[in-house]
Amino acid sequence: MEWEALVSTLAAATTVLPVVASLVRKWLRREHEIQRIESVVRRTTGRDPRGEEGIGG
Repeated sequence: MEWEALVSTLAAATTVLPVVASLVRKWLRREHEIQRIESVVRRTTGRDPRGEEGIGG
């Protein structure tokens, strides 16, 4: 009985973990893209795109 539960748990984990890993990768990629865009905005306008004061002032 314990082995059946263990095998069932492992099967569920091997099904769920790749999906979770994929979602995390997508989120990290999106966050990196947002930071890249914010960096360009900061360099070109001198302002923080999140609404804070200008750089150096």
